[in-house]
Amino acid sequence: MSPYDFEEFVAKLWEKQGWNAQVTSGSTDRGVDVIATKEDTFEKRRHFIQVKRHSKTSKVGSEDIQRYAGLYARRDEKPDAVFVVTSNTFTKEAKKVAKNRDVRTVDRDELYQMLIET
Repeated sequence: MSPYDFEEFVAKLWEKQGWNAQVTSGSTDRGVDVIATKEDTFEKRRHFIQVKRHSKTSKVGSEDIQRYAGLYARRDEKPDAVFVVTSNTFTKEAKKVAKNRDVRTVDRDELYQMLIET
C-alpha cells in the first residue's frame, strides 16, 4: 500500500466511525495528513491525524511525536485531538512522549481492531 493509499485507508476508518474525514493535499498539508470533523447539536470536534506508513522493522520514534505535538498550536483551526497513526508500532519513548504531550497514538494492532469493529 502506498503512503497516500494508507492515508485514504485511515480517513475511511474515521468515516466508518461517523466522522467526516478529508485527506489533505501532499506538500501543503503542514503536518496534517487527515482532518476529521464531527458535529452534533452542541459542538464541533476536530481531529488532526498524521499517518506514518512504516515497514516491519521501523518504529515511530519520540522525535515524530514531538514534532506533531506542535499541531495543537500551529494551525488556525485548533484541534480537539492530535493522532499519530502507524502501520507498525511506536517505541517505548514515543509512547511516553505522546502521553506527556497529549498526542494519541494508534498502532497496527489498534488499526486492526478498528477495522474489525466497523
